[in-house]
Amino acid sequence: MAAESFEEELKALLKGAKKTVVMAVGDELDPRDCLGHLAGRRVSALNLKGVEVLLTSQMPENFTSVVRRMKPSHVVLIDAAEMGRSPGDVAIIDAGKISATRVSTHALPLSVLMEYLKKELNVKVALIGIQPISSGEYGETEQPPAVQKGIDRIASGIKAAAGGRVR
Repeated sequence: MAAESFEEELKALLKGAKKTVVMAVGDELDPRDCLGHLAGRRVSALNLKGVEVLLTSQMPENFTSVVRRMKPSHVVLIDAAEMGRSPGDVAIIDAGKISATRVSTHALPLSVLMEYLKKELNVKVALIGIQPISSGEYGETEQPPAVQKGIDRIASGIKAAAGGRVR
């Protein structure tokens, strides 16, 4: 049996979502760590009905009260993740596998944040990782086409999973 595609897995994870909060994670000034922010901005620009985007920088745990007030049914975190893949590859990362996958540097591990959101807010939580470039592999401010394609894939995947409805 072939592995489920990213889009199919995301659609299954967001099935039945009434309101989805996207938490875009990372250091927007670091070319390797800004990918969550870039993807979050792309999703925000789609203006999807039932999808709210928070640009949380490097401390997404500081936004838990904001997420609580938004009363989502689902939360999606997006972050650069060292997965040993080609730049721009995207994947849903299970919270239990985060320690085996270097997901950006944060004060609080994303696995702990994910568990907190699940238990305290009673929401479904998913983490989307996007493989960054290797250090020094590309320019300071621009991303290579493969990474841009990965960012586009995340945005279109969230759009499809949300039913593509705009506000």
